Amino acid sequence: MVKTYKKLILPVLLLLIIYLVYSTYFAPKQGLGSFRDFSTNNTASKKIRVLVVHERGFTIDPKGEGASFFAKDRLGIEVKIFAINGLPEGIDSAKTVILNGHMHQDNFEASEVVVE
Repeated sequence: MVKTYKKLILPVLLLLIIYLVYSTYFAPKQGLGSFRDFSTNNTASKKIRVLVVHERGFTIDPKGEGASFFAKDRLGIEVKIFAINGLPEGIDSAKTVILNGHMHQDNFEASEVVVE
């Protein structure tokens, strides 16, 4: 019986480690994200869920090179979002959006904006 327990310890530990790695790094995050998780020195794109600040309005670039709006994270930090590929349908009534992009000093450059 002791041999059976010894044989089970390694697979159980391996499964536990796989679960912890998945839940920490790969599982979808619930709730709003934080702009503080982004470094201005890193241009790697990451996803973040934020609130759309409708009161500040939406601005479309007259040259057709994107659009901008404001969003708020879970800490209440309000940041100007520059959507490179324009705004998706339904953003004017969306409460939250998922952004894929990176931070600059004073704005967030989103290569993708998805309405939830």
